[in-house]
Amino acid sequence: LWKDASATIFTYVAVLLAANVIGYATGQCFGGTETYEKTTGVEFVYGTAQGLLTQPGTGITRDCTAICRQTIACAAFSVALPDCRYNVRSDSTVISMDELQFAASQAECEVLCDQSRGFTCRAFTYAAEEKRCYLSGDDSISLNNAALIPKRSAVYAEKQCSISQCEDGTFTFAKVTGHFLRSAQQVGLAMASSPGITLECSVRCLEAGSDCPAFSLDYGAMKCFKLDRNTQGRGSELSPREGQSFFEKICLRGNVRGCVGKAWAFERRPGKELRGNDDLKLILTQSRRDCMEACLGEHRFECRSAEYDTTTAECRLSREDRRTRPADYVDASPTVEYLENQCLPPPGCGLAWTFERHPNFELKGFDQVRYTGVSKAECEDRCLEEKQFTCRQKKGMLFSPRSATYHTRRRECRLSSEDRFTQPQAFTPSIDWDYIENQCAPGESSQNSGNLPILMQI
Repeated sequence: LWKDASATIFTYVAVLLAANVIGYATGQCFGGTETYEKTTGVEFVYGTAQGLLTQPGTGITRDCTAICRQTIACAAFSVALPDCRYNVRSDSTVISMDELQFAASQAECEVLCDQSRGFTCRAFTYAAEEKRCYLSGDDSISLNNAALIPKRSAVYAEKQCSISQCEDGTFTFAKVTGHFLRSAQQVGLAMASSPGITLECSVRCLEAGSDCPAFSLDYGAMKCFKLDRNTQGRGSELSPREGQSFFEKICLRGNVRGCVGKAWAFERRPGKELRGNDDLKLILTQSRRDCMEACLGEHRFECRSAEYDTTTAECRLSREDRRTRPADYVDASPTVEYLENQCLPPPGCGLAWTFERHPNFELKGFDQVRYTGVSKAECEDRCLEEKQFTCRQKKGMLFSPRSATYHTRRRECRLSSEDRFTQPQAFTPSIDWDYIENQCAPGESSQNSGNLPILMQI
């Protein structure tokens, strides 16, 4: 039985190509070639379906084909790809052409690109005067942002894909503090005048669906920008920039109850690690997201942080983080990323909070919430109140402050999810500012600090 589905559903049915087929039984093909027939926009709903593979990035069709060929009971499979759209430029054409077709319109040329079978079509050019459709397997990533070839009256369109469905999971964000994505096109989002730009921008990006795969924040200007792309295939384009943060939309599954409603679930720090604090090592972990989900799902200890190595595919989980072991938070290989879990409940301090104050210092450029016309005592109360009640809810999002800065003359209070441990370069002397950091009173934290043996899981 065939069922209409999204254009991003592709069904592949095993077929035989041969002049003389001797026999085909129990998954074997003698004297012929077993291949697949592709049907776009439908799925086969008869019989029993079994999940073969969940995989980010490219290559899922190739890998599903290989798995199905090796599985006797697999006669067909369907692939659900991310939703895609095209970014269009006028008077330009593709650099490398892999196929030439005739098309009556730009829309027809787009369909030809979507349904291309011989290769993965990533871009096309439609020349209306010639009614020609030039298809290409290259895009700006594979061509290293090479300049396009000028062509009058032609339209160049490049495919951009992002996941818009998150079944049995939740959409959230991974935050990369002090970074921006060089190649991303940004569109400013109008924010309300009320404080809390990070929270509001998170909501706006979630509401935009696949049209917002990521967003960036400029803390100094208190501005939010919707981006047209994420870091998939562009990891090298993530560059440091003081006073800005990059938030990438991710779909997390499994034990995500603590992440629901949080402005972000994990903080990524490229090229950093928490050396010597590995409690569990997982090898052959497919992706960074799988490593995050393993941290969320760990039940033998409270996973506060993880590290993922893109070269070795190793995921290392730890009960510690850069705050509990600041001396072990060190530089690492560029292929390693430190991942800090933000979905944990706060330490069980009860009412036993204390403040560490640093007069004439501020944490510059990382404030998420601002209040004006308040006293220093009220500023401390705001910080304490938000901590005491886990997080303060604002438009459905949760935010947990770690520090505050107070301007004595302007009576301005700024709360931040960062502190002098996470952003030491931003902790600077500043007249009229007082830096305040909330902490559990000594001996009051319920955080488990016992030692467990290092585990190895394959």
